Amino acid sequence: MKFKKFYDPYAELLARLNRLRVEYLVVGMAGINYYAASAREAFATQDFDIFVNPTISNVHKALSVLTKLGYDIAVNAKRLDKAGVKDAVSHEKTIVASNPYGILFELILSVSGYTFAQMACDARVFTSGKTPIKVAQLQKLLRSKKLAGRKKDMLFLERYEILLKEQQ
Repeated sequence: MKFKKFYDPYAELLARLNRLRVEYLVVGMAGINYYAASAREAFATQDFDIFVNPTISNVHKALSVLTKLGYDIAVNAKRLDKAGVKDAVSHEKTIVASNPYGILFELILSVSGYTFAQMACDARVFTSGKTPIKVAQLQKLLRSKKLAGRKKDMLFLERYEILLKEQQ
């Protein structure tokens, strides 16, 4: 059987971030899913969270990749212009990139409980094809969700604990 190649917008973006040496980590549910041993352990999510080192130059590099790929860039549902980048970085606002096909990336400039350096120091590297993908350490991802304290995170953590118990 011959396999068809298909376009993977996630791997494409991460490969381009790697080429520009953007400092990033995959976090949130997207990051947690890299640790899944099977499809049964993966969780659906509507976006793909990328924690970028929150410096103006690093964020500009990430945004240049998204712009070249045709994504619309916004903060708080308002189109982000160059002047708004400094404000987004200084106030650690989440930058949302979307395209007409429903692909949604969130550039996260802060996560609960950790600085970028703290998350990056023990990150793992996974691969998609030949693309290395930097992913925050699983225990830190789970702790960050707990510290965030959002209802959806607490519900996920309850479900995740049940899944772990079932595996034992």
